Amino acid sequence: MTQVFKSNMTPNFRWGLWFMIFVLLVGLISMLQQEYSSGPNDEPVAGTGANGTEAIAHKKRSLSVQEETAIRAIKDVMVNDLYELAATAYQYRLRPTSLGGGQGSYAGFTLPNKMKSNANATFEAYVLSSNEVRLTGVSKEYGSNAIVVRVDEKGEIASWSYSGDFRDL
Repeated sequence: MTQVFKSNMTPNFRWGLWFMIFVLLVGLISMLQQEYSSGPNDEPVAGTGANGTEAIAHKKRSLSVQEETAIRAIKDVMVNDLYELAATAYQYRLRPTSLGGGQGSYAGFTLPNKMKSNANATFEAYVLSSNEVRLTGVSKEYGSNAIVVRVDEKGEIASWSYSGDFRDL
């Protein structure tokens, strides 16, 4: 015989429980925002070194929660775009030359104009060999953030490389 779990909680108690969880999450997010945005970026920090001399170091650029979320979202969209571009390159490789393909080679592959740019990034393709193509995506909003992938002869992404804030996320 199968037993069905029945909750003894009233709907009002459940709503109250969800509200308490929501308040706790909002408080946690607020604390994290204060911790990660506690000063201007690259703010010099003065201190006294071991031999008594004053040293100045630069703090690592800290991102606000909103900025980190935006950068992570753009990174995720660019990763999806690069998967699509890798598939496009591989389709070119498989297609016969009579149909505008590479007949087993990436030689001659270029990105279609409509895929060179979108709202988030610009993309470029570099044919490294007949069996390998490199795809690069550079964020439009955060120009120092880029992703470089290498697509192998099977159409699989063999390596990923991140720069800028993408590297830290």
